Amino acid sequence: MIFTRWKKGEPREGRVFLVLDPDNAMTAETCPACGKPLGATAPVQLLAIGPMDSEDMELHNSGRWYSAVALVFHAHCLGTETVPPQPSRSRNTVPHQGDGDA
Repeated sequence: MIFTRWKKGEPREGRVFLVLDPDNAMTAETCPACGKPLGATAPVQLLAIGPMDSEDMELHNSGRWYSAVALVFHAHCLGTETVPPQPSRSRNTVPHQGDGDA
């Protein structure tokens, strides 16, 4: 099960993940909107659904932040436009090369 921080009155659409790691189990899951696999090439986005238990329901009803159950969609299926990531200009940033490779 997936969770995201959310409170009543805030947008349900959460963070956009530009690309899932190919080893991520979510790549085989299907998008609830289009039914196609999430894959490792298209941006995905979390959508808060709501409370999972009575403790979360209490936080939800009082308008406080809690860990809401979330679903993962293709970002474009939620109508979110994404921009390709820009290369970093920081000298301290090392791109991910895989496990143990530099």
